[in-house]
Order: sequence, then structure tokens, then C-alpha cells
Amino acid sequence: MSNTATDKVLLDIETADVKDSAIIFTISAVQFYLSKPLPFDRENIDNEVFHLRLEVSEQVLMGRTSSESTLLWWKNQSSEAKDKLNRGDTDLKLALEELSKFVKGHQIFVRGTDFEGSILPHAYKMVGVKCPWYFNQLRDVRTYIDALTNGTTGYIKDMELPNWLISHYSLHDCYRDIYQMQSAVSAKNTIEG
Repeated sequence: MSNTATDKVLLDIETADVKDSAIIFTISAVQFYLSKPLPFDRENIDNEVFHLRLEVSEQVLMGRTSSESTLLWWKNQSSEAKDKLNRGDTDLKLALEELSKFVKGHQIFVRGTDFEGSILPHAYKMVGVKCPWYFNQLRDVRTYIDALTNGTTGYIKDMELPNWLISHYSLHDCYRDIYQMQSAVSAKNTIEG
């Protein structure tokens, strides 16, 4: 997959804890341009996409953690979201090596730099792989959207999203945030234009 197709990456993970040492269930990333919408339909959405389900028992043996409160939170999520966490078979080190290749040369956005921005670097260090970004290189989706829309929630109020998006499925969370960011850019351009 070529890294020259886009200039930005949206990154999202699902975990069993909120601590730096959290077990990581899935890692997803989508390459995109802010000014060039991706074809958001089920047939064409899988271009320039990274998505892996990680093997959990290996992470437990490594000392990565889960918390009762996070597992309880997952218990209350949709069956569709929970199903997307099952049957991971990629080991952590391989997943992180592949993620490094995918994000190389891109500006990386996450929804809150204190989650992915602490858990993933901790995991990289644990497996002995250099993290492909420095702490100050991650950009926050919420701040970006609020700055362009004069908002306070990190979301565009009343925005219609495709009904097939599954909340708390890391790949779909990437799509949702890209939709929001591209809409914020479009709204700003309309106001200024």
C-alpha cells in the first residue's frame, strides 16, 4: 500500500483498560486528505486502510492489563462492536511494525492525544520497536473540529452519518472522525467563501 496517496492518517484503538499498559484488541488507521472525501460506502471504503485484531493471551503473558471497569463498559456495548473484538490473531510486535509502515510520513490524528498517545508508545517500548512518532506530533480530532466550527464537544452537532457505522469499532470510529473533520473543513470553507 503506497503512503503517497494521502497526507493524513486517522488512528484509533480499542482496549481492555485505559492505562498505558492496556491490552489492545484492535488497531485501525485510515489514510485521507482533509479536502478530498473518501468514498464512504461499503463497496469502496477499504482503500488505504489498516485494521488488525490482536491476539490477547500473548499480551496478558507480556503483562499488559485489563480493568474491571473497562470490561464492564464493553459488556454494555452493542453486540456488533463486541463481535469486532473477537478472534484476534496478530501478535503485538508484528501489528506495531506494520502500523509504523502505514503511518510513515503522514500527519497523525487521534480523538484525544492522551489515549492512543500513551497506550501505543507504551506498547512499542514493551516490544522493543521504535514508536514512529514523537509525543508532540499527534493531533487531536476534537480540537480540530471545535476550532473550525466554534464548537465545544469535538463533534459537529446534528451531523448525519451513515447508518452502517458501528460505534466503538475502531475502523468505523476512524471513518466517523474523518467525516466530522472533512465536514468541519467544508463548513469553514463555505463560511469564508
